[in-house]
Amino acid sequence: MDETLFYPARLSDGGDTLIPALDIDHPDVVDDAVDELVELVLVRGGWIAFTSPGTLAAHDGVALTVRR
Repeated sequence: MDETLFYPARLSDGGDTLIPALDIDHPDVVDDAVDELVELVLVRGGWIAFTSPGTLAAHDGVALTVRR
């Protein structure tokens, strides 16, 4: 994960899609969805690797790997 990635957003009406938000002070806006993702991964026992800015540009700053 790009260590500089920041994504203020709100949940769609169905609750399954993030919509970018410019009004980050609005109570319905998650101030940083990336921070929420990091916390969720850690709570579920995963790990996060931070990369230098631009390293994951082709993947919008985030990459996921799964273990089977």
